[in-house]
Amino acid sequence: MSFSQVERVRESPVDLLAADRGGDGPDWERIHADVQEALEGLRVRVSAAAPGSLSRPGRTSAPAFALFSYRVFYRADVDEDDPILVGVTIQDQGSSYRVAGDVSGEESGRIYFEEACEIAKDAPDLARSVRDFAERLATREAVVIEALSWSTSTMQEDFESEPSRSSDG
Repeated sequence: MSFSQVERVRESPVDLLAADRGGDGPDWERIHADVQEALEGLRVRVSAAAPGSLSRPGRTSAPAFALFSYRVFYRADVDEDDPILVGVTIQDQGSSYRVAGDVSGEESGRIYFEEACEIAKDAPDLARSVRDFAERLATREAVVIEALSWSTSTMQEDFESEPSRSSDG
């Protein structure tokens, strides 16, 4: 990239990568909001079934993915080492986006549920397709509740099976 192109990028409010694709590109703010709306419904159902559970929303992006919109679930009544993460990741695959959703342990990486699909970049409404995908993922409250129970019972079993440590040698 030449110096003048770098300067244009710095001074331009236009996303040049999106312009190269022939448009403004996806509205990641809208897509994130749609995913969070679906995950909020999941939060309500999980909270009703598991009253001790709490959750918090989140979002991130990186060069490897355009958007990771998620909600972390954990139990208020235990010192949770492995909260449950429910999220949607969108990766640019050239002519399409790979949309993946999963329910997993935040620290352990243990996957309780996962699914993925490809959405063509020229699809009529990427945001709607991602929202529909997130709404399907958000119907997995039974998986989240079971994962919360599993992580709690596993932590207790790990604690009970850990050899005692004493200073006696």
